[in-house]
Amino acid sequence: MPTDARYAILLDEAARASERLSVALREHPLLDATWVVPDAATLFERVGRSEPAALVVVGACRDPEGAARIADDVRRAWASTAVIALVDGPDARQAARLREQGVRALVAADDPPDLMTHAISVALAGPAHAGSSPGDVPGAIEPAVTASELGLSPRQSEVLWFIVHGAPNKLIARRLALSEATVKEHVSAVLQRLAVGSRVGAVVRLRGRRLVVPGLTARPRADAPRG
Repeated sequence: MPTDARYAILLDEAARASERLSVALREHPLLDATWVVPDAATLFERVGRSEPAALVVVGACRDPEGAARIADDVRRAWASTAVIALVDGPDARQAARLREQGVRALVAADDPPDLMTHAISVALAGPAHAGSSPGDVPGAIEPAVTASELGLSPRQSEVLWFIVHGAPNKLIARRLALSEATVKEHVSAVLQRLAVGSRVGAVVRLRGRRLVVPGLTARPRADAPRG
């Protein structure tokens, strides 16, 4: 993998994680690989031997308090690492507790794939991009907007998707198999089409709406073995 690769760690105790979530992680455009570990000890040992993960996913179905503690430990150890919790379903008290410990988004095992992908995207992008984090309760999602509604070509919509999720030109170029010079041209065209003067303007323009780009997530990344 490239030296600036981004990877996720899925804490999958007793192999209980949703297969949909595993697929969403492996195919996500902002990630290069997904590691699956069986317990918290392995999680912290794994990250201790490499660069901090971009994302950690913890299961909160059986032990919400334990998941909250793990999320807090991750936040304290690696401030830049985003955390998502896998939960059983809507539970405002559980959600509040997990949010207190730095969990950026919640997903449920029966959430549709596009919602899972969106939650991962927003968690990775952070609060400065893509609006507020979804998942105060699972199932919450912003209204969708398409490329045609914005007057963009399919390629421009892909570039915009990366822009609103905080990706630099180098990452966009790698993901879309383009040169950085070509990416810069696309970025300029997108900003002009949206009538904004900067990437920040594009983020603000899309805030509260979810940009749908068919096919963008259907590009599997390298997958690391369990444990």
